Amino acid sequence: MTKSSQAYQDSAPKPRQQPPIDWYVPQPRTGLAGALDKFIGPGATTAELLLQILAPLVAALAAPLYAALSGEDWSWFQYLLCAVLAFDMVGGVVTNATSSAKRWYHRDGQGI
Repeated sequence: MTKSSQAYQDSAPKPRQQPPIDWYVPQPRTGLAGALDKFIGPGATTAELLLQILAPLVAALAAPLYAALSGEDWSWFQYLLCAVLAFDMVGGVVTNATSSAKRWYHRDGQGI
């Protein structure tokens, strides 16, 4: 190995050690909170919960507003349907991207 190639290897960034993934799934709570846990995954952090609530709400407001401002001649039902679909799609994408949902839906024994 030449001196310049050795210097290049020495200057290359070293891979970082990643902390191990915690796949521990907490038990869902009881009652209405437990139903939410079973839907979004138990153990969701406050940041995950806020993201799962605020992003779909923004989408549910923005999508019909965009349609109205772009001159669409929709009925009230079409605007409502647009809001519901935007809420559902954005909420599903965000929820499925959270760690709590990944742990919950990909745990051992799920789907058996």
